[in-house]
This record gives sequence, C-alpha cells and structure tokens, in this order.
Amino acid sequence: MLQAIIDFFKNLFSGGKKETTSSSATTPVETPTTEDDLPEIVDVEPQDGADMPLEELDEDVVLVNVEVDVPVIEEDPVTTSEPDAPTNTTDSDPPKETTPAHTPRYLWILDNGHGQKTKGKRSPKWEDGKQVLEYELNRGVVKKIIESLEAKGVQYHNLVPEENVGNILKTRVARANALKVTSDLPPVYISIHSNAGPEDQPGNWSSAKGIETWYYRTSLDGRKIAKIFQKNLISKTKWSNRGVRTGMAFYVLKYTSMPAILTENGFFNHKIEGRKLLKEETRQLIADAHVNAIIEIEKYGFKGFQG
Repeated sequence: MLQAIIDFFKNLFSGGKKETTSSSATTPVETPTTEDDLPEIVDVEPQDGADMPLEELDEDVVLVNVEVDVPVIEEDPVTTSEPDAPTNTTDSDPPKETTPAHTPRYLWILDNGHGQKTKGKRSPKWEDGKQVLEYELNRGVVKKIIESLEAKGVQYHNLVPEENVGNILKTRVARANALKVTSDLPPVYISIHSNAGPEDQPGNWSSAKGIETWYYRTSLDGRKIAKIFQKNLISKTKWSNRGVRTGMAFYVLKYTSMPAILTENGFFNHKIEGRKLLKEETRQLIADAHVNAIIEIEKYGFKGFQG
C-alpha cells in the first residue's frame, strides 16, 4: 500500500514523461503503445506554441547562440563504408565515382502536426485571397525533409501521412511509442509546426514573428536536440531567434517515450512572415535546416553535445 502511494506521487510530479534523463537509471519503464494506455486529453491543454497562455510564453526560455556549437565527443562518429573498388575498367573507361553509404544512427519520427480538421490553424487572408493553412504547410515541409533524408540514406518514419484528420494526439503518441518497441534504431521524435501570435494588428494579424523550438522540461536529451535544431533553423532562415523553450504542457512531448522536440517555424499570422511561408523556397529553407540538424546529430550523436 505504501509503495502504491509513493508510485502515485512520483508519477504525478514527473508529469507522466516516460523518458529517463539519467543514463544511470536501470529500472525499465513500460512504454504505452496503444491509445488506451495513454492519459486522457484535457481540452484546455495547449497543443503547440500558438495555444500557450500569454503569461507562460516567457517562462524558462533559453536563447541559443546561432554560431555552431563544438560537440564534446563521447563516442566516435558513425563512419561510412568505403566504396567497392572499381572492376573491369580500362584507361579509356575511368572508374565511376560512388558515394559512400550512410550508416543510419537513429530513426527520425516526423510528425507534421495538425490535420485538415484542426480548427483555427490558418492565417487571415491577404488582399489577393491567399491564406496559409498550417496542416498543408507542415506537410509540405515534411515532404521536402523526407526527399532529402531518402537521398542521404537516413532512416525516417512519416507519422501522420493522412490529411483529413484533426490533432489525433493520442494516436500520434501511440504510433510513435509503438515504433520505439519495434525499431532496431533508437527513435527521435520531431513535431513540425508553424506558429500564431496574438491578434494585435489590423486585419487580425499579429506582430509576433520568429522561430522557437520546444522540449519537455525533464528531458536533457530533448534539450540538446532542441538546441541543435534551433541553431540550424536560425542559421538557415536568418529569422528572429525566439529561443529554445521548455515546459510541461504539450501532450506529444509529455507522453512520447523517446527524446522529443517541437519546432515552430515562423508565424503564419504575421503579415510579412506568413506571406513568406507561402513560398516554396521558404519551405525548402525550413526543410533544409531540419535536415542539417538531423545530419549533424547522425554524425555525432546528440549525447556528444553540451546540454
């Protein structure tokens, strides 16, 4: 009875996060792999940065230097295999150049955020009638990320290929946690979004702009990964650095059983920044920044970086 009470309060104050932040922990934790195993969703819980209460937005902000961090290597980087020696060549038939194969280090779980049925995730309309739909923006960015990862030989999983869905928060988390059980590679969860700020400008536009990356407060690995992604996003886009942010609120960061982050890639209801998000070249920049961060972590392992 006493142990049950202790376990209850331990789970209450940990916020339910399954990931351990200490490599010395040896007690296995059961990973929920179905929606029925996960806690119920509270309607007032924010699902991304746009839903955060204003009074909480400036809490626990860690600004990230845009300059490249030097990793403290605790293990050798993953090496690539050498190409096979060319055969059956002559002086008039030079050997073909081959690209060394990449040895995957992680399984990158790509969550493209909200579905078509999620209410409110869209910008006001510009004078020409154009409008940012966040579900379409997120999926466009993820598609570009996937194309690049495939070319580089990096392992990934598109968590929500469907469009005609809502937030399906429990489904997304259950799918990710099930992959942790079945994957041969350690998974890393990346939820990709665009942000929205308070409507403080004429036409229901917002003055808020820039990029931020979120992680779950008790996840030290999540913090390292968030810093690497934020650094690459700012370096690539040159947009305002809103920093790495942490909290206990987001369902997908709270209940995924692996290191997890959520990127907020500009404000779709900022009249200038949102207009840029309609452009394919801007979406490509955001995708390239995600890929650069992934490749950086694939090379060194996120445990090799200072937290």
